[in-house]
Amino acid sequence: MYRVFIFPNCLELDLSFTPASTFRPGGPRFRLLFGEALERVDRPVEGASELFGYAVHHVLHARAAIDRGRPWLAEYWISATRDHGLALACRRRDLDGSYGRDFDRLPPDVLTTFEPAIVRSLDRDELYRALRAVVPALLAEADEVGEMVTKVEQQLNALAEG
Repeated sequence: MYRVFIFPNCLELDLSFTPASTFRPGGPRFRLLFGEALERVDRPVEGASELFGYAVHHVLHARAAIDRGRPWLAEYWISATRDHGLALACRRRDLDGSYGRDFDRLPPDVLTTFEPAIVRSLDRDELYRALRAVVPALLAEADEVGEMVTKVEQQLNALAEG
């Protein structure tokens, strides 16, 4: 159970309550102050093929949303594609890409490649522009899944062309 308190000046206090029978570290920065905790269980890191597969799915849905006149949904899928591409970039560099934790630690040239994939308005042409930008950025970070890229690269580029 979680309780979150927001105080003046945006100070945030998060309290979580867990039964002793399931209490364990949730991440590498956990420090036990008192009491006892179970052994930490590392969550599996998303594999490159899983990240890339989701991104391919997202490109398809982004294109469909644009074509169907659903700009908010299109923006969602384009942003999700970009986030998965950045997570792949983190993975290639041994950074933590989950929840965007290390996106800001990526090299400037990688971030520059993904920056045009930021949706700046819900205008149809702008959504297509961002979709066209996110596909090559994604493909540039997909070396680890080379065979998958070979299978879908042509279709991804066709979807992005609008």
